[in-house]
Amino acid sequence: MTLSTPQLAARFGWTDQYQVLRASSDQRRAPQRLLARAITGYVEGVLPLQAIATLRGSARKPCWASYAKLA
Repeated sequence: MTLSTPQLAARFGWTDQYQVLRASSDQRRAPQRLLARAITGYVEGVLPLQAIATLRGSARKPCWASYAKLA
């Protein structure tokens, strides 16, 4: 008997968490190496923080606090 991931999530009561993780995995993201280089550029003062927010897809709702420790 083969069970799918949604079936297992339903069986163990994780349907809500499964749906959140599935929605998160469906989001397009910038390649990790590009994002790492952009963060390095920000730390070196070459790139504005808005560029990193745009790469992460959070340009509409900037979350500067997560990068405050880099400055």
